[in-house]
Amino acid sequence: MTTRRILTPLLGLVLMLSACGDDDEVGSTASSALDVASSLQQTASSLAESAQQAASSVLAGLRDLEGEWVLGADVLDVDTPDAVRPTITFEGTDVSGFAGCNTYTGQAQIDGNRISLVLAKTAMACDGPGQVVEDAYFERLNAVETFVVAADRLVLTAGVGTTLVYTRP
Repeated sequence: MTTRRILTPLLGLVLMLSACGDDDEVGSTASSALDVASSLQQTASSLAESAQQAASSVLAGLRDLEGEWVLGADVLDVDTPDAVRPTITFEGTDVSGFAGCNTYTGQAQIDGNRISLVLAKTAMACDGPGQVVEDAYFERLNAVETFVVAADRLVLTAGVGTTLVYTRP
């Protein structure tokens, strides 16, 4: 559709110019206009292919992330009993989960294997290990930069040496 919008006016210009000059000028002008039209068509096709590849990459990343993940028990360097083990769930770009005491929701922005999370959480007061786990979890979760999904494991990484490793429930 976009290619037609570009080519139609150019071909109209060729026809108008052909009525204004001698045969040599018309042939040269027509040839130049067709070269430009061909170049524009190739550029439009290349841009469309690049956009499709980028969209496919984002969709593949979203499909890999889709669903619920449970954080590993020994990931946070704090005692993490099963009752307060954090989770994260991806539904498209929507993110939600349990952080040890409070729940959270937000959005994920994904570009290839890069991920940025914008999150909001409830503000219940917690006693015991739930608050300790939540504090450690959000410190790491808010800093994630990349993700990898392999063999039913999700690894979110924030800088060197900071990882959150999840498995499917």
